Amino acid sequence: MAERLAFEARRKRVPPGFDPTAPRPPEFPEQAGFVDGCSAQEAAAKLLLSLHESGALRALTGLAGKLGPVTDIVLTEANTEPGRNLIGSLLFAGQILAKMPAGELATAAKGLERGLVRARQAARRPPPGSVALARLMMQEDTRRAIHALLLLLNSLGGAMGAKE
Repeated sequence: MAERLAFEARRKRVPPGFDPTAPRPPEFPEQAGFVDGCSAQEAAAKLLLSLHESGALRALTGLAGKLGPVTDIVLTEANTEPGRNLIGSLLFAGQILAKMPAGELATAAKGLERGLVRARQAARRPPPGSVALARLMMQEDTRRAIHALLLLLNSLGGAMGAKE
């Protein structure tokens, strides 16, 4: 018997020490107690009860009930010219963002968010005087951002002027 198992192991390239007659452990050991000693019907009843008690069953039922009307609205809107433009823009933005490392994207998003908040606050106040603007222009962060925007505009202009 051992010779036969060894032959089968070599033939099937089974790792040494593997015993096909040994009992197999459950695939999910942390869930073994949930199903052991239960019939499929009892396991399904326990699952349904836990979904009900957690509120997940109500959420899933509500989602399933609204899936048809929501899908109809989304597909109707996606079939319009603005809908197609939006989908195309999202795909294009996704391609650009996929090329950017996650850390840089998070840093840029944080800076953009902070800048938008400050811009909204500044828009509610009277405009600053020339001296205040000059002082702002002298700050390193302002010069860095202007330089980045100029490079972006330069690349954009080059792409717009390029022959297809």
